[in-house]
Amino acid sequence: MDDKIADEWDIYLGTAVFKSEHTIRAYKNSHKRLTNYLDMPLHETKEDEIIDAVDTLSDNPNTKSSLIAVALVFRKLADKPSPLILKKKNELTKEITELRIKRNTDKKETLPSINEIHERIKELYNTGDLSGFIALWLMTTFNTRNADINLRVVSSLHQTKADKKDNYLVIRKDTILFIRNNYKTRKAHGVLRNTITDTLFNKAVKTYVRQYKEKYGKDVPIYLLHKDTKRFISSSIGNYIKSKTPGKITEVDINKIQVTNIKETGDFHKLKLLSLNRGTSVENLIQFYNLDISNFYNKD
Repeated sequence: MDDKIADEWDIYLGTAVFKSEHTIRAYKNSHKRLTNYLDMPLHETKEDEIIDAVDTLSDNPNTKSSLIAVALVFRKLADKPSPLILKKKNELTKEITELRIKRNTDKKETLPSINEIHERIKELYNTGDLSGFIALWLMTTFNTRNADINLRVVSSLHQTKADKKDNYLVIRKDTILFIRNNYKTRKAHGVLRNTITDTLFNKAVKTYVRQYKEKYGKDVPIYLLHKDTKRFISSSIGNYIKSKTPGKITEVDINKIQVTNIKETGDFHKLKLLSLNRGTSVENLIQFYNLDISNFYNKD
């Protein structure tokens, strides 16, 4: 039986040429959990047995949904119809949506307002915390995720050619160019570029660069998020952002606050702008945050 399970996995690998390492690893873990429990390949297992296995292996609807998704993939590869598993998938999708709405509603009452975040950004500037100011200004202005602001500051576009997978602030005479090569939905939306004309922000970046060079020397790369010129790893960024925000909130919380503010003002144009900035679709935002857009204006 182990050989059949291994063969099933090998067939999937043959179709996964363009899948990311992360996706393949996640599928391998889920496939192993299911087949270890069932002791047989997924395509040879009855649908109700797979559903029972999923319900036994986890109480978390998100984990269940991941296991169900894997079962569907392997059964589809073997041309096995899966109406019961598809029904289970739809039930889990509904359950996940309801839980997310409840969590968002519960947390909304404890999150700071958008004005409190803006006041915090001003405070960071006034106290000389330029790294924190720049990071939060970018995050709230362009609705970024954590990884988007783990960037280098350079003085010319030519310097960005050295690594086209990095993110940059490019200092120009009167503006700063924010380039995002590396962000979650890059494959779908391409490179994002924003020209920043805000006087205070531009002054902060130039002052940050001057102080960085004075402290560490002129020949070292200039990172926005670092410790003694050692760039932050991805897992450190979230804690850094929490240390700079009112109430120690996360990047997801900041985006939630901004979406809530848009919901309250009813300006669909702002929702579209947030969609472009974040590199996600308006439809995804509406679904994820359960937005009723019937009362929005500027929808044309």
